[in-house]
Amino acid sequence: MNNQNLACPFAAEIIDLSPLGVSIYALRVRTADDYAFKAGQYCYLSLTDDGVARRAYSIAGASDDGCLEFHIRDGGQGFCAQLRANVANGERVLWLSAPEGDMQYVEDCTHDLVLMAGGTGYAPIRAILQELARCEDLGRDVEVYIGARDVDALYMRDELKAFESRIDRLLVRYAVESTVAPDVAQGSLLDLLSSAATTFEDKRLYIAGPPAMVLDIHDFALNNNASEHMVHWDKAIIQRSNLTR
Repeated sequence: MNNQNLACPFAAEIIDLSPLGVSIYALRVRTADDYAFKAGQYCYLSLTDDGVARRAYSIAGASDDGCLEFHIRDGGQGFCAQLRANVANGERVLWLSAPEGDMQYVEDCTHDLVLMAGGTGYAPIRAILQELARCEDLGRDVEVYIGARDVDALYMRDELKAFESRIDRLLVRYAVESTVAPDVAQGSLLDLLSSAATTFEDKRLYIAGPPAMVLDIHDFALNNNASEHMVHWDKAIIQRSNLTR
C-alpha cells in the first residue's frame, strides 16, 4: 500500500531495463496502484521508499499493458549504475513520486505544434507523440526537432519513423554536433531551428533537454514571435540547475 507521507509513495515493479542506444536505457515499470499522469510530465524515482537520493525523470509514455517508461542516461555511476546493479542482483522494486511539471500537453485543436528535444529530452516529447497518435483526425501540423551530440545518440529514429506513418502532417528533423549522416543536419538544435526558418507565431511549443539548451531555445522562440504562454518547459528543473536568465 502506498504511504502518502513519503516523498516517493508509489511502489513499482521493474519490468524491464534495456539499452536504447549508447549509454541510454529504457526503464519500464508497473505501479501497484493506478498512476495518472499527463503527457509531458516528470516524476522522481527512488531506489528506496524514503525518497533519499531521488532523481527526476520525464515520463516517456505508457504502453498498452499499463507499463510506464523512462529514458535514463548511464554516466557510469550514480542512479542508473545503481539501478542496473539492483536489477542484476534481482531487486525489482523502486518508488515513484506523484507526477508534476509545467510541460503538460494541452489538448486543443486550434494550434500547430513544435516539439523540440535534446538527448533524453525526447522522453516527454515521446509521451506527447503517443497522445497525438491516438487522435484519428488531428488536423494540425506537428514539427519535431531533435538534437544530439552525435548520430549514435539519436536513439529514437526508428520509432519516429513509425510515428510519421501514424500521425498526419508530422515532420521530423535531426541535428548532431559532430558526425554527420544522411538526413541529419550538422550543428546544434538551435542551428537547426535557425536554418529551417521555423515560424513560431500562433503555435504551441514544447522544449525538453539540457537546461542551457532549453533556455537558449526558449529565448530564440520568443525573439521569433512565439507567445510566452504557449511555450511549455519545466521551469522548476531549470531553476534547480541554477541556470537563470
